[in-house]
Amino acid sequence: MESKFFAINEQEISEELILDLVNNKINFRVFNITDITATVDFLEKTIESQKFSVRVYTENRSAVLAGGLIPTGFTQLAALGAGIGFALHNLATYNPDFEIGKSIGHDRITVTYKKSS
Repeated sequence: MESKFFAINEQEISEELILDLVNNKINFRVFNITDITATVDFLEKTIESQKFSVRVYTENRSAVLAGGLIPTGFTQLAALGAGIGFALHNLATYNPDFEIGKSIGHDRITVTYKKSS
């Protein structure tokens, strides 16, 4: 069962709104994003300013790894490199307070509170 998320359009984002959501540990999604990198950076810095830890990841990463099933040297090497990178990143950001999931194909970011009270 999927958790409920507060929905925000990118144009509605403000530091005050994000701080309110984060400090109340409310999951939210940002839609209609024009610059996903800048928006993720803003969200990450705002969350970290409240002394919470954050992991940023790309949703549906398994599609990247599935490319390794195509039997060419390049795709297999790229998938291996991606898999190692994902594993190292997960270790470096183990047990975060919040996760920021980038859904690049959908121009959407999902912010989820991960620790139970």
